[in-house]
Amino acid sequence: MPKILHLSTNNKFISYSVDIFESAFPEQNDFLIINLGIERHSVNAKYDCANLLQVINPLFYLHLKKYDIVILHSLSPVFVTIVNRAHLGIKFSWIGWGFDYYDIIFDSELDMLIGRAREYAHKEQSDLGFFPSIGSGFKTFFRKLIFSEDKDKAIARLSTFSPVLPQEIDLIKPAEREKFPPCMPWNYGVLDVMIGKAFIGQKVVGNNILIGNSASILNNHFDAFNTIYTCGVSDRKICVPLSYGVDNDFYVESVIQDGNRIFNEDFLPMITFMPIDEYIDTVSSCGFVVMNHVRQQGLGNIILMMYLGAKIFLREECPTYSFFKNNGAIIYTTRELELNPSLLDHRLNENEAKINIEIIYNQFSTKTLSDRTKTLVNFVIRNE
Repeated sequence: MPKILHLSTNNKFISYSVDIFESAFPEQNDFLIINLGIERHSVNAKYDCANLLQVINPLFYLHLKKYDIVILHSLSPVFVTIVNRAHLGIKFSWIGWGFDYYDIIFDSELDMLIGRAREYAHKEQSDLGFFPSIGSGFKTFFRKLIFSEDKDKAIARLSTFSPVLPQEIDLIKPAEREKFPPCMPWNYGVLDVMIGKAFIGQKVVGNNILIGNSASILNNHFDAFNTIYTCGVSDRKICVPLSYGVDNDFYVESVIQDGNRIFNEDFLPMITFMPIDEYIDTVSSCGFVVMNHVRQQGLGNIILMMYLGAKIFLREECPTYSFFKNNGAIIYTTRELELNPSLLDHRLNENEAKINIEIIYNQFSTKTLSDRTKTLVNFVIRNE
């Protein structure tokens, strides 16, 4: 049985992978959390921890040689450093998150924004200015002193790469794609976790509209509001989650002001975390979901709303749309909605909702992810 080391920063997603890897390779997994600081502190009793000083210690790299494969949960700068400093015989597999490869797909975050969101971002950059403080300059120097920032070199050393969705590999420029290792399907989308026990058996019962998944500007809220407004929607709540992924408070305030101006008392900004019963009532009242992202984002929210039977609208250029469409899902584009506002007149029927539920079970069940885990690890081990 292969011995597997998992490297992760301190985040909520690592726990999702524990059960999957353990079910595929029982008692063969060690989990090491890299704290992005000097102090060493416990994260969870299941995991060991290391700090940055330990990571630059040569003994750390001797420790890595004990393992048949090292799984990198994202390719953050500290993991780029580890890969570039490690012994050449060590096998690394990169499980991508999005943030760690969208800088390769897009030249700038502005390329993931449209319309008024892009105008807002341009203005914000202008207002903030581009002159770093002495303190930030020192931090940059210190970071370069510790981290090896040659990401291309690190990618060339990897055994496999697993984007969140397989379609995303096609978005990487051909010249860059040649540097990438083989693409293997794997993600954190454990269906049981994403749905949660509280939602089992729940279904959408209302015609309210859910817009976006977070307070990030990448939701392109302003243009989504305009799309719904031009559809002539009235007497429905426009529910907008804004308690998670806050880019900055000014953006959140701008979204709330715009929503109140357009929808008045029908606008429902979700700015604080709700008790679970209240959250279930809110999202189950939303028979329609508009996700206006250009990049893949909010996959867990989309899957949850699909399970509940909501009608989903995504941007056509978003890889999430092509992923579900290619798998036979009943799903729509925001452009289709603009051209045919009557799509908001009726929720999915029972048969359409059933088709979507079968697809997400096929793609994100525990068994599917366990099989993908075995395939990934065995591929790396065989290709020595």
